[in-house]
Amino acid sequence: MAALVYVVVVATHEYSHYIVGRWRCRVPVREITVVLLAFTHRVALRDGDEWVPPTNRRRYQRLFEHHGTESEAAGVNLYTAGGPFGQTVGVVTLVGGLAAVGRLSLATFLLSLSAVHAGWNLLLDGWSLFRGDEQTADDFSGLWQQSRPGAAAVVCVVVVSHAVPHALL
Repeated sequence: MAALVYVVVVATHEYSHYIVGRWRCRVPVREITVVLLAFTHRVALRDGDEWVPPTNRRRYQRLFEHHGTESEAAGVNLYTAGGPFGQTVGVVTLVGGLAAVGRLSLATFLLSLSAVHAGWNLLLDGWSLFRGDEQTADDFSGLWQQSRPGAAAVVCVVVVSHAVPHALL
């Protein structure tokens, strides 16, 4: 059961990036894919015959910008924030539904697992940002490099949106 709940959390996170990439940033469907069956889950972009992971930050950014957006900075920020924000909204919505039908233990478990996933990403990102290691950088550190106020806002939304329902359950 824990593995299934974890897959729901990770899939919600990665597909949130994918949705923003497809519809807000206009990346064609053949140029973007979600990779769930790998140690590092990610959304990859196509460069010819090769799928480029976001850990290859410069190349990934170049591929992303190739598709252009109405406002490239806003598009990149939304794309980067899409994973943690979508995960939070999706999980909190599901938790509310589970709580409404009396499945409090499952709701608490899902919310806790999502909080651990987000917290782990935040800690690893903070560490990689501190070390200056772009190869292990992820959503929060990427957003921090793009927009510090945006990163702070996303962290606040993620923390508060996990903490308040947890306190109420």
